[in-house]
Amino acid sequence: MKLGIKLLFLTLLFLPAVQPVTYAAVYEWTTVNTPIQNAPGALEDVYMMDRYDGWAVGLSGKILHWNGAFWESVPSPVGYDLFSVYMIDSNNGWAVGAGGAIIHWNGSEWVVVPEPLAEGYYRSVHMISSDEGWAVGSEWIEIEPSHCEQRPRIIYYGPTPPAPPPPNVIAQPRAVVSILLMLSALASYLFIRKTRQ
Repeated sequence: MKLGIKLLFLTLLFLPAVQPVTYAAVYEWTTVNTPIQNAPGALEDVYMMDRYDGWAVGLSGKILHWNGAFWESVPSPVGYDLFSVYMIDSNNGWAVGAGGAIIHWNGSEWVVVPEPLAEGYYRSVHMISSDEGWAVGSEWIEIEPSHCEQRPRIIYYGPTPPAPPPPNVIAQPRAVVSILLMLSALASYLFIRKTRQ
């Protein structure tokens, strides 16, 4: 009995001194193999929905899908360079690029969405929902024969026309719109800054 009490006492005495062994995780960028790593060209954008599902797009219409274990090539309906990809969920996504390329992921394949811009490109796409989004880029406008200029272009996908800003913002005198942040198909907010008088 006395031996048991002594062992219990010693255990309780030295227990606080025993620290659990912990290992710090090491976080660093590492190269991940892809099926196109030896091909010419580049990847331009990546969108990860979670650690098991992601997409990457690049030059010459390259499209890759991350399945949680490895990157795999996915057939592309365009040969144009793709610059931006945005996924709403695993069955709904968009990618845009050169030649006015707009493609949509329907859950089983990427399909071309008709768009009249063929002399320019879209650099970025952002969807608010499966029914509403924006893309930005530029188009080439012929000013005179053999002379073109690049002009900015914004396109909108969704109910036409897009929801107007709240009326009280439009009525603000001497207000300058500084940031436009679209939050949903039904609401948009403008952050404004009054100019000096």
